[in-house]
Amino acid sequence: MTSAAESRKHKDALSRAQSWDRSWFSRHPQRCFRVRPHIPGEVVSAADQDNQTVVFYDPLASTFARLPLYSKALLPDDEQFLAMLWLWFKSNKQPGQLLDIPPALHLQFLQLTGNAQ
Repeated sequence: MTSAAESRKHKDALSRAQSWDRSWFSRHPQRCFRVRPHIPGEVVSAADQDNQTVVFYDPLASTFARLPLYSKALLPDDEQFLAMLWLWFKSNKQPGQLLDIPPALHLQFLQLTGNAQ
């Protein structure tokens, strides 16, 4: 695929993601976080299969931020868990670095939020 075609695919995927997320948050006005599968093409150079995106919606600014996760760990769609995860990633991620949550920390977040099985 040419870089122009890849760019177009990425732009189309971002447009679908924005539409999908805006619709979801309008149906769930009490939420600021959600987790969903990647939309194919949404993340440049990412394998879309089995990956997830955490979405943060700031209702005061009406803006979205997305954090792609390259992990097969199942994430609960729980507001408190996703907020903890978001803050950890934002405070630990370095530019250009892929970051995955350590299994022990993942379990700790699950336990703290009542999502451990």
